[in-house]
Order: sequence, then structure tokens, then C-alpha cells
Amino acid sequence: MPEGNDPSNERTGAIVAILSFSVAFAVLLYPALLRKIYLHSDLFDYVLPIRHFYAQALARGDEFLWFPNFFSGFYLHGDGPGMYHPLNLISYAFLPFDVAFNFEILRNYPLILLGTYAFLRRWALPRDAALLGGVIFSLASFNLLHHMHTTAIAIVGHMPLLLLCIDVCMRSDDARRRRLAWLGVALLTVSQLLLGYTQYVLFSSLAEGGYAILLAIRLRHPRPLPWLLIAKLLAIVGGSVQLLPTLEAHSLSIRSAAGSGFLHTWSLHPRDLLQFWAPYWLTERVPIGHIFAVYLGSAAPVLLLWLWGSRAWTGSRRPLVVGATILGVLALILALGKHAYLYSLQTHIPIVGWFRAPARYVVLVHFAIAILAAIAYADLGTRRRRVPGFRQLAWLTPVALLSVATAFAVDPLSRFTREAFSVFDRASPLAVATGPALALAALLLVVGAARGSRAALWLLIPFTVADQTAFGMRQMFSRPPERLDRIVERLATPEENSEHRLNWGLTALSVKGARLAGGYATLRPERVLPVGARFPPSYARTGEIPEATLAAMRLAGVAYYFTDGVRYPEAGADPPKWRAVPDPMPRVRMVAQSKRAKSVARMATRIDVRRVAIVDSRLSLVDGPLGEARLLRDRPGDIAVATQSETRQLLILSEAHHPGWHARLDGAPCPIERVYGDFMGCVVEAGSHEVTFRFQPDSIRWGKFGSVAGVALALLGFAFASLRARSNTT
Repeated sequence: MPEGNDPSNERTGAIVAILSFSVAFAVLLYPALLRKIYLHSDLFDYVLPIRHFYAQALARGDEFLWFPNFFSGFYLHGDGPGMYHPLNLISYAFLPFDVAFNFEILRNYPLILLGTYAFLRRWALPRDAALLGGVIFSLASFNLLHHMHTTAIAIVGHMPLLLLCIDVCMRSDDARRRRLAWLGVALLTVSQLLLGYTQYVLFSSLAEGGYAILLAIRLRHPRPLPWLLIAKLLAIVGGSVQLLPTLEAHSLSIRSAAGSGFLHTWSLHPRDLLQFWAPYWLTERVPIGHIFAVYLGSAAPVLLLWLWGSRAWTGSRRPLVVGATILGVLALILALGKHAYLYSLQTHIPIVGWFRAPARYVVLVHFAIAILAAIAYADLGTRRRRVPGFRQLAWLTPVALLSVATAFAVDPLSRFTREAFSVFDRASPLAVATGPALALAALLLVVGAARGSRAALWLLIPFTVADQTAFGMRQMFSRPPERLDRIVERLATPEENSEHRLNWGLTALSVKGARLAGGYATLRPERVLPVGARFPPSYARTGEIPEATLAAMRLAGVAYYFTDGVRYPEAGADPPKWRAVPDPMPRVRMVAQSKRAKSVARMATRIDVRRVAIVDSRLSLVDGPLGEARLLRDRPGDIAVATQSETRQLLILSEAHHPGWHARLDGAPCPIERVYGDFMGCVVEAGSHEVTFRFQPDSIRWGKFGSVAGVALALLGFAFASLRARSNTT
């Protein structure tokens, strides 16, 4: 224990931190105990539909790679939902769906707390200070407001543990612990990659690389660095089962041709930095706009001022302070995106340059501040030091002064300030006044702790927890959690919901078995036909849609399209309005003629699509009576069709085309033709036949092989090093 720390005071502070976090987490846990699920934002629009499908596929023994309910079918695993992660496989296979769903959301916050605590204890911080750092990062506005991005926050939760393993690899005197930590680096990185949200693996890797270099400079021996690099390379191979499908999905998505404007989408604006002392000033962007949230509680910036003003960082923890400061500043500049130059350089780096939303770098800013705040708290907790003087205490006031000044800037009686700040969407005066009140309270608590008050020191912890949770959790509950059965009851579908698809509407309709021509995904697949998007209000009022769009919906087998109404099924809300599509094509059918055309949708308005297919290559079909096609099996990624025709014709299956599909005609390989730009077909001879379509992409086959090889090599490397060390000691 560091000199100058009172064990009893440290123990009390640790208990206060644990109790404070437990109360906050109990608020999050309460809806789950009532078997309700969180529904805000992407949880309802994306996570719920795909996780429900995932759980059903596991229960039925189906493949979960291909999701037939969005975009007329798309490569779901390539979108990166982390379906091969062992924890997801186990939880959704063996737990009730609502329990597994909430477990995936809530498990991340204790993980972040414990990981950050263990990392800070490695730097000999007292338990209460290390717990405060863990609490600040776990309940940071970024992590709470991004609760709907479950895999992203799970990856963030790995980051402190990875830093801990790197620290042990480079600083431990125990060879066995170094080997275990090396294996931990490899396996934890594999776990991150299997979760699928690769952008956050980049964030973690930046922190890890910087930390390893920092330790190498401090210890003046870079020898462990090559071994850590080997561990990361093996981990990349081990994550192939997710990485390769994601690369393939990206190449076939609309993002493959994204320009600079798209990549700079959601850049943090410099005015967003006002949140550090005026959290409720800009209501348009925060907290509703989770992307732009940077607030980390009122105590954190005051603690940072104490750290830098009291020179508490000059001791043994100086490397950690320097490293965290560099990380925070660098991440903040990157988060500014188009408002700073640094992020533009990233867009020119292969693969790394594909990621958008630079504001997400705020997660590293929050991590850096949490570390610095914990070190400042540890300094406040020392029991033998002189009472700070006026100058030292005056150094703490800028946050409170700026908060008060910002509140006066939105005084409704001041015409000048109204005009000067009219570009901002400001909150009410009462909400604006909350910022100065919190800043002044944080200032008083830090000053009291600096003057030796243990009560003020301990109160800093629950104050910080309450401050952060009040800011971050209200978005989580802005759409109240609901029981799954009640949600399903209110999901409005057309009365005649058959084998045909729906165009748009609620993505959650797939929970009731509806298949959509549209959908919502990270890597939205590129489509040729203009179908799958909502129509402008003018179309909803008149019912008139472009002729090419109507033809595209017919080809996609869309029976109804969404026009008006509340998209989210609130209790008592009017159901959405649907309009019927005339004469939608069946899911499987036969045609005897084919044409080639550059504009599929336009040509589809000029031909009889019941008899003529638009294809990419020239086909030798024989005209005659249209044959019959009948579905024998229709499972995700596994479709069988029986055909009967008098001539050589083309079987059309209105399932989205993808290079991963393979067809067999009576057991023999059959080439798949691209039909109408988006769908699949197979030429069959006269007579009776059976055609099977199986989704078996090469990216999965090679990805599984790579993952097994990467993990096996990491384990073999650990075993070999252990046996070699044992032989050297005997």
C-alpha cells in the first residue's frame, strides 16, 4: 500500500464505491428482473430482430449466417453481430431469450468496472481510488448512451484487461505470469474480434500499442514488444471467422464506395466540448444524440485540475499520467473529425480508413480521464500533507466559473447573448442551471477533500455516480422497457401476411415472421432494384409511387408497403397503414424467356415479368407453357424447390443473390444466374427436377479454419514456452 494511506479510510471509500455502483446497477437491472427488455434506438430496430432470429436458429438447429427477413435476405454474420462469440452462443442457446438479451446489454458494465479496477491496482492505486476510476469509466456517458451497441461496449470492456495483461508481460518478474499474460493478450483480442464491431478493436489497439511503447520507454527494454506483436497477429488469425465475412460484406455493401463526406459523418463539433461544464445546455445533440455525448460528470474535470495543479503526478505514477494525458488529447483531436486534420489522415489508411463516426473516439477520452481522476482521488486520500494554499485551491475554480458563465450566456433577458448563441439549440433555464449547480457541488467536495475532510472525499463517489447515471440512463429509459410478448402483440402486420414480403415498416416485424424487402444494418448490402426504403410523405398521402419502384416491389414479392402511422408500437397508438402491391410475384416461379438490360427497374415496367426474366448473361431458354415450381424446404440458407416444365426454363427464387450461394440440380452442381439484378435463378431442363440452394460462403470456410489455427497456435506457443521453462529449471 502506498505510504500515507490510511487502511481504514481506504476500506471505507472502497465500500462506498461498491455500494454506489451497486445502486446504479440495480436501477439498470430492475427491468430485467421483471422480464422486460430494453428497446431504445438500435436495440429495437436492429438488435432485437437479429437476436431473436439468432436464438430461434440455435433452438432449431438452423444456420444463422443468412438472415432471410431483411433486404430480401442478407449475409447477417458479415454485418458483425458477434454470433460466433462463445458467450453469445451459450447465452442465447441455453437462456430464455429475454434473459439472454438483457444479459448481453448489462454484463458489460461490471466487466468495465472490474477491468479498470484491476488495471489501476497494478499501478498501486488505493482500492477506493481504483474503484472510483472503474466507476467513472463504467458509467461514462459514452458507455451508458451507447448501451444499444452491445458488441461495441463489450469490446470496450476488454480494453482494461488487455492493458493489464500487457503490463504483466512487460513488468512482472514472474516468468509464469508473463506467459499467462501473453496468452491473455491473444485470447482477449480474439474475443474482441469475434464480437464483430471492428472499429472498437481499433480503439483498443491504439490504447494497447501506446501503453506498450510507454512501458518500453520507461523500462528501457523493448524486448517484450515483438512477443506482444506475435500475440496480436495470432489473434487476428484467430478472429478470421468474423474478420473474413466482415471484409466480404463490406465489399458488397453501399459503404464500399463511401466518400470522404460519409467517413467524416458524426464528427464531434468544438461546441460539444461545452458539455464538460454545461452538460444540459445543448438539448438537440445531448443526451438524445448519444454520438456527441462527452460529459463525464462534474467531479472529473475538477479532479483533473487538482491533479495538474497540485503536481500530484510527479511521483511513481508519472508515466501513467503522461500516457493517459497523451491518449486523451490525441483521441479528442481524432474525435473532432472534419474539424481537425488528424482524422483525415486516418481515412487514407487501408481498412482502418473505412470507419466513420470520428466522435466515437470519445470512448478513449473517457478512459483517459477516468485514469487521471482516479490518480487525483488517490492523492486527495493521502493523510500526511500540508493543507493546500489559496493558489492551489483557486486552480480548481475554472470549471465552476465556466459553467456559471455559460448559464448566463443563455439568459432569456439578454438580447445580445440570444443573438450571439442563436446557432445552438439550448435547454430551458432550469435545465441550464443544473450545470453550475453540479460544478459548484463538485468544487466544494474536492476543496473539502483537499482540506482533509474524509466525508467530502467519500461523498465524491456517490455524487459522481448519481451525476453520471442521471445524465446517461435517462436515454436508456426514454423508451420504457417492455415484456417481449406485449411488444409482439402490438407489432402491426397486414391481415394477409403470407409468403410475400413487406416493404419497410418496423424491422421488428421480423420477430413475428415477416420478411422485409428493406431493413437496417451496419453494412447495408448494395441492391439494384429501388426497393426497401421508406417513401416520402407525399407518396404516403397520395398513394402514388414511381412506376419503377412499383415494378421493383412486384419483383421482390412485396405484397404490402408501409405508408403512414407510428413506427414504434406504443400502447394505444394507431397501427401503421399499409397499401397493397398489385400482383406481387411468388417466391419461386418459372419463366421461359430472358432479356439483358442495363436498367433493370425501367425495363421491368415494359415487359411481362411473369414470362420474361432480366438476366446478366445470355441464356438458351425454350419458350413454351410456364412450368411449375414448388417449395420443398425454406430454411435460412437452405432452400429446396421442386420444378416441373415441358421445356428448358429458368427457375427464379426471390432471395437476394450473393456469391456464397451454391445450387445443385438433382444433386449435381448447377450455376446460379443473377436475375433482375438482385435475385437468383437456375436453368432447368424439361421434366421434373429438384433444385437445392445452400448458403456456404468461402469466407466462413476459410474463417473457421483460420480461427482454429490462430487459437491453436497461441495455445501451442504458451505450452511450448511453459515446457521449455520447466526443462530449464530441472
